[in-house]
Amino acid sequence: MPISYHGMHRRLWRVKGKAARPPCRHCGQPAHHWAYDGQDPNELTGTSNQSRDRRQVPVRYSLKLEHYIPLCRSCHTTLDSQPRPV
Repeated sequence: MPISYHGMHRRLWRVKGKAARPPCRHCGQPAHHWAYDGQDPNELTGTSNQSRDRRQVPVRYSLKLEHYIPLCRSCHTTLDSQPRPV
């Protein structure tokens, strides 16, 4: 069984540290999140309770650390709201 979405984020924090260290890759402002770049051809899908009402929502993620970039909240929201090919 592959590592979960949340398990991958724990690995990111352990290996790369907080996303606040480097600037946002898109705008240069202080970063707040590690964001999946959507470029892994072997991406995985899972669920996460990211919504305010704690509903489980589908998420895409990668097991490869190189597919995560530091983003500020605004750029991360914009990236996640863009449709990605299925």
